[in-house]
Amino acid sequence: MLREDLENKLSQALATMEQELRKCVFDEAGTGMVYLQNITSDEQGDRKNRHRGLFWLKFRRSGGNSGNHPARDQVTTWGVQDVCIWLENLQLGEYTEQFKSHDIRGRELLSLARRDLKELGIVKIGHVKRILQAINDLNN
Repeated sequence: MLREDLENKLSQALATMEQELRKCVFDEAGTGMVYLQNITSDEQGDRKNRHRGLFWLKFRRSGGNSGNHPARDQVTTWGVQDVCIWLENLQLGEYTEQFKSHDIRGRELLSLARRDLKELGIVKIGHVKRILQAINDLNN
C-alpha cells in the first residue's frame, strides 16, 4: 500500500501525463510520426495555428519496422502541398513558396542535399540542418 502523500503525487503525475498525451496528433501526411503540440484552448479549433509551438517526436505507429521503410514509401507519393505541410510541421513554413515554385514533391524532397537548399535560398545554418535532419529521418 502506498503512503497517502505518494499516492497523491502519483495521481497528479498521471493526470498531467494524460493531459500531455491528449496533445499528441498523428501526422496527416502518413509518415507515422506523432507530433506533440503546445496549444491553448482558444487555438484548438484553429487549424492554421495547429503546429505552432510544435515539438515533434519520432514514433512509429503499431507494428515494428520489418526491414522496409513504410514512411519513406509514403513520402514518395507526396505532392507539393504535402511537402509544404511537412515544412510547416518543422516550423519552417517561411520556405513553402520556394518549395512550391520549384515543384518539390516527396520524391525530390528525399534526395535534397545542402547545395539544393542553398539554391532554394535557405541559408540559415539552423534551418538547413533542421531540414536535412528531418529528411534523414524520413529516409530512415
